[in-house]
Amino acid sequence: MTGVATANLGNRPDAAVLAGLHSLALRADVFGLQECGDRLKILGRFCTATGWECWTGDEEGSASTPVLWNPKAVEVSRQGTRPATEATNTGRLGAGPDVVKAKVWNHARVHAPGEDPFVLINGHLPASLYLPRRRALAKKQIADLADMVERREDRIDVVVVGDMNARPNALVLKPLRRFGMKQRTHQPTHGRRTIDHVWTLGVSGRVEVVSFPSDHRVPIMTTR
Repeated sequence: MTGVATANLGNRPDAAVLAGLHSLALRADVFGLQECGDRLKILGRFCTATGWECWTGDEEGSASTPVLWNPKAVEVSRQGTRPATEATNTGRLGAGPDVVKAKVWNHARVHAPGEDPFVLINGHLPASLYLPRRRALAKKQIADLADMVERREDRIDVVVVGDMNARPNALVLKPLRRFGMKQRTHQPTHGRRTIDHVWTLGVSGRVEVVSFPSDHRVPIMTTR
């Protein structure tokens, strides 16, 4: 069994986030992280202390959504980044800054001993998708994700994680459901909303949502 988590590190103090990562590391083997552009030093300290490894990519925006893993538990290879949208000024309305940062999908092949490999894809959709400009960016990002899934090598199993800033039944996520992907987070992760998702294709597992020093809670899927 492999523990796969998605965690938005949010805006809590660095010390609290670092302690939270150490706690999560006892329960999961590989993470897709979000909102990490200003947390890279913390991730470096975590990796130095634990022996974990982190991949941030080398495209604009990719450091915000790194992949973090325990090399003693899983082998991670074939890391890559799929750029989706450029930095875009969407105006002052809605949550977050006026300019939505460049968005990407970071991905990697994950293989645990005795289990079939899967490709992990991690990303972060814009907030306030009721606004047309932001919704258009999210649609483009999801279209790129759907293209990645369709073109994947060897029809490998897929796990998509991330802060989707949308409920699982949102129209913007319809392309994922069209592929037959299953969304496995069924508890609230941000207030009363379920916006931190674990989508799977060919992988089954149970998701538990746990507390974390962030404005988001953390879904952890245990594969089976």
